[in-house]
Amino acid sequence: MTLFLVSVAAFLAFQVIPGDVVRSILGTEATPEREAQLREELGLDKPPVERYISWADDVLHGDFGVSYRYSKNMNEMMPVKELIGDKLPVTLYLAVLSFVMIVLVSIPLGYCGQNVEAGS
Repeated sequence: MTLFLVSVAAFLAFQVIPGDVVRSILGTEATPEREAQLREELGLDKPPVERYISWADDVLHGDFGVSYRYSKNMNEMMPVKELIGDKLPVTLYLAVLSFVMIVLVSIPLGYCGQNVEAGS
């Protein structure tokens, strides 16, 4: 339930922030016809509820879509799965290191705190 609510909140947040992904991709010199064509290709011409359901279905099947900001080259958008995969090892390393440090600090502090209370 929490994941669902967070995904809905994130989706809604991206619906209300200013900016247009089509203009960001094509630039300000794009023709209205090309903008309409790209909106259709990206599914941005559909209602928000339909876009959310389509996105959620894709995510549940392991398809995270493509990044509109990062690209492999000028004509090919980079899959989000690759962006996550590139950063995941470092993220996991930092998470494990943080957990180890928390355990190494919290257990001695808890033990010392218990001995202080017992001695009072």
